[in-house]
Amino acid sequence: MNESTRTLSYVGVAAVSVVLAAFFAPANPKAPDEFAEVGKPFFADFVATDAKSMSVVSFNEDSTRSKNFQVEEKDGKWVIGSHRNYPADGKDRLAKTAASVIGIKKEQFATKDPEQFVAMQVIDPLDEDVKKLKGRGQRITLKDGAGKVLVDYIIGKRVPNRDSYYYIRNPAEKSVYMAKLTIDLSTKFADWIESDLLQLQGENLNEIGITKYAKKGDQLAPETSILKRAKPADPWTLEGLDESKEEVNQDEIRTMTTALNDLKILGVREKPEGLSAVLKGIKGAVDQNTVQDLALKGFYLSRNGALMASEGEMAPITDGGVAYTLRFGEVFAGSELEMETGLEADQRKQNEKEGKKDKADEKGSTKSRYVFITADFVAESIGPKPEPPGTAAKKPAVKKSADTDTEEKPSDETPAEGKPKEDQPKKEDEPKEDKPAEEKPAADKPAAEEKPEAKPDEPGKKGDCQDEAEKKQADEAPAEKKAETKPEAKPEATEPKEPAADAKPAAVKKEAPKAAAPKGPTPEEQAKADLLAATKKYEDDLKAYNEKVAKGQKKVKELNERFADWYYVISEENFLKLRLSRASLVKEKTKPEPKPGEAAPGEPKADDAKPDAKPEDKPAADTPKPDAEKPSEPKPEEPKAEEKKPEAKKPTEEKPAEEKPKEDKPEEKKPAE
Repeated sequence: MNESTRTLSYVGVAAVSVVLAAFFAPANPKAPDEFAEVGKPFFADFVATDAKSMSVVSFNEDSTRSKNFQVEEKDGKWVIGSHRNYPADGKDRLAKTAASVIGIKKEQFATKDPEQFVAMQVIDPLDEDVKKLKGRGQRITLKDGAGKVLVDYIIGKRVPNRDSYYYIRNPAEKSVYMAKLTIDLSTKFADWIESDLLQLQGENLNEIGITKYAKKGDQLAPETSILKRAKPADPWTLEGLDESKEEVNQDEIRTMTTALNDLKILGVREKPEGLSAVLKGIKGAVDQNTVQDLALKGFYLSRNGALMASEGEMAPITDGGVAYTLRFGEVFAGSELEMETGLEADQRKQNEKEGKKDKADEKGSTKSRYVFITADFVAESIGPKPEPPGTAAKKPAVKKSADTDTEEKPSDETPAEGKPKEDQPKKEDEPKEDKPAEEKPAADKPAAEEKPEAKPDEPGKKGDCQDEAEKKQADEAPAEKKAETKPEAKPEATEPKEPAADAKPAAVKKEAPKAAAPKGPTPEEQAKADLLAATKKYEDDLKAYNEKVAKGQKKVKELNERFADWYYVISEENFLKLRLSRASLVKEKTKPEPKPGEAAPGEPKADDAKPDAKPEDKPAADTPKPDAEKPSEPKPEEPKAEEKKPEAKKPTEEKPAEEKPKEDKPEEKKPAE
C-alpha cells in the first residue's frame, strides 16, 4: 500500500470514528420533571372567587375513621353538607380559605418514593387500603359551581427545623414537595356557623324562669323559680323568698347569665318535617314517628299537647320583648364528630353487635345534652305602652278633684268665695263655744256672793233686803241681756274683719296676674303650650315603643325560623350552669358584722343594757343631789298654790270685817282693782 492510499484509509477511519463518536456520544443530562417544577405554583390557573365548595378530609388513627367536612353553596345559601346541610356562615370564611391557598409554590423537591409517604404523612386519607392506616394526611379540595376541581392538596406533617414549611402532594401525582403554607383552614363545626345560639346579652335580661320536675308518686310535680329585676344594675329578686332567713345568691345568678350569654352550639340534629312545619306555623302533623323521635331525645307531649322536657325548662326574657324557652333533654356521650352530627351512631351500633369496643369511647368521648328551643314575643317586657296626654291625665284628675274639693279646699280656703253661707255658720258655732267663757261666769258668781254680804249689813230691814234683791235681779237681767248682746255684736264685728282680711289678699292675687300678664303667656296660652309639649312627647314615646315592638317581633321571627328545623346540642358543663335548683339560687341570710361598740343582730345592744344599770348606780354613787334637786325645783310652785288658798279664805276671814259699813267700801274697791 503506497503512502497516499494509506493516508486516505486513515482519514476515512477517522471520519467514520467521528461520525460514530458523534452518534454514540452521551447527550447532556436532562433534569427530571419533578425538579423542573421547583419554583412553580401547584395550580397556576386557580382563581379564589371561582370556589363554590370546599371539602376537608382528615383521618383519626385512634378511631380509624375519616372525617369529611364539606361546605357548599346550594340554592343561593351556604350549607354544611357534612353536617346535615345546616346553614353555614361560610361565604367569608371560604373566601379566606381559598385566598390562603392561592400561589402555593413547589419550593423544594422531597421524594416520590411511596415508602417515605408514611413518614411524611402524605398518604391520601380517602385511600381504601385498610393496610395504610398510618401516615395519612389532610386533604383539601376546592371546586367551582360546575364541580370542576380547582385545587386539590394532601398536606402532610411540618418539615423539621423549617417553620411554616410542610410536605405537600397532589393526589394525582407521586412527587412530594416542600412548600411554605399559611393556610387559614378549620374543620370545626362551630367555626363555620353562627355559634351564638341565643344571640342575647345577659345584661338585657329582666326575668328568668327555671322549672324542674320532681317525682311525687307516679306524677311529675314542677318546681318553678322566677327571678326578676327592673333594671340591669338592680339585684335579682326571687319570688317566694323568705327574706327573714334567705337572700338571693347573686354570684350563682351571675354565673348563669354568663353561661346564657356564651351558650354555643356544639352539634345539631334534624327535626321531623311535620314538627318543623308546626313550629313554623305551617300546616303540619305530629305523627307517631315524631313522638318517638322526641322521646329518644328526652321530650314528651302531655295529654293537652304541651311539650315537656325530661330535665326541665328555662325561660329567659329580655327587655326587648324576646322570651326564650329552653327545654333540656337527654344526655349522651361520644366523639366530636358524633356530638356534632350523630352520624357515627350506626357505626357504633354495628360495633356493639360485633362485640367490638369503640375506641371513640376510650379516647375523646365527651358528654353533651339535647336542647329544644323556641321563642315568643312578650310586649309587657318592653314596658307600658304610652298613652295620649288626655286619657292618661283625665282618670286621676277626676279622682283628685273629688278628693281635693272635699278635703283640701275647706281646710285651706274656708273664708274664700267658694261657699260663704256654709262657712259662716261654722264660724258662728266657734264663737258660741267661746261665749260661755266670755259671759264672765266669774262676774256672776261674785254678784251672787255679794248677797250674803248685804244681809249682815242691815239684818233688821227685811223689806229693804227684798227691795234690794229685786233691784239686783232687775239689774242682773239687763246685765245678762247686755252680756248676750255683746257677744252677738262681737262676732258681727269679727266676721266682717275676717272676710275683709281675706278680701285684701284676694285683691292682691287679682292684681298680681294683671301686672304679670303682659310679661308672660296667659293661662290659656300656657295650657295650650303644655298640651302641645305633652302631645309631642307622647308621639315620640309611642314611636320609640312601636320601634321596640317591631324590632322584637322581627327578632322572634328570625329566631324561630332557625330553631324550627333543629334540635341543638350543648355541652354538659353549660347545662349544669343553667339548670339551677332553688337551693342553688338562695343562700342563708348573712348577718351584718357589727361595728365597734355595736351588738350583733338578735343580741341585746350594749347601750340598751347600760342605761338600765346606770340609773340604778347613779343615785347610789354618782350625783344623787342634783337628781334630788331637780324634782324639788317645781316645789316653789306649791307655795303659790298655798298662796291662792288664803285668797279664797279671805272672804271668809273678812266676813266679820264686812259687818262694818265703813269697811265695805274698801272691800268693794278691791274687786274693782
